[in-house]
Amino acid sequence: LRHAPLVEYEVVVVDDGSTDGTGEYIRSEQAAGRLGRVVYVPLERNGGATRARNAGVRASRGETIVFIDSDLVPHARGGAVGGLGFLAEHALALDAARAAEPGQSDRAFTYGRVVNTHDFDDPTSEPFKLSDRSAAFFATGNVAISRARLADACALLPERQRTPEGVRDERTGQLEACGPFDAAFSSYGWEDLELGERLRQRGARIAHAPRAVGFHWHPALSAAQLPALLETERQRGANGARFFARHPNWRVALMTQLTPLHACAWAVLTLGGLLNGATLRPLASALCEAKRPGL
Repeated sequence: LRHAPLVEYEVVVVDDGSTDGTGEYIRSEQAAGRLGRVVYVPLERNGGATRARNAGVRASRGETIVFIDSDLVPHARGGAVGGLGFLAEHALALDAARAAEPGQSDRAFTYGRVVNTHDFDDPTSEPFKLSDRSAAFFATGNVAISRARLADACALLPERQRTPEGVRDERTGQLEACGPFDAAFSSYGWEDLELGERLRQRGARIAHAPRAVGFHWHPALSAAQLPALLETERQRGANGARFFARHPNWRVALMTQLTPLHACAWAVLTLGGLLNGATLRPLASALCEAKRPGL
């Protein structure tokens, strides 16, 4: 972000109860006169992505908010030859989209390109692949949106979340301020797409910003990761059902695969449930050991 040719921006870092020294690093850098644009928001305990993102939105001061996840590396020059930088590319795409709709100044939001990579040492060397394409309307990996548009989406939150008292977090039991992310999605999965569904219903429009590139790093699959991955998928499934209950339409049914066609496909592919996390774990472990996790 030091390469960003923008005069006014801030970087809001939400520390969701981490234990890896993030807080100590930021405080030491700021004490040394560096990271002056960083707003550090420490949370006492891990509460999940929804709570962390809501805290970040509340702490921010800008009119436009850019979301990136903790495993995404923004490209310094926007990922293109002659690129102006990650933030500037989002700003240019936003300006162009808004100029095309006079009087609808905050309806458009920009969605940058996300490139998946296993290369931790040099993530920006990864080329864009067909498998990196996303059909999501709104996802927090690399997106820029106006604060006003996020506030407008809060109008479609459940009524209990729009009271001054907020909503009680299902995992922590704490009373949290509402929105823009639905606090009921306190475990893994779908919280950003659920917000996207509300944004769509309120008239938001997507504008792609392919020159604003972020590299999504995740480690290569190993046998040791399997239990955690299965728990993640369990949480994703529960939140998928919650997502569809909130928005019972065909778009969400297809996204969450809660359709009769998907149920039939699941029954065939898993032999009626015989092939599952427990029965396939020996095979999955062997493939990981053989460096063939893609299979």
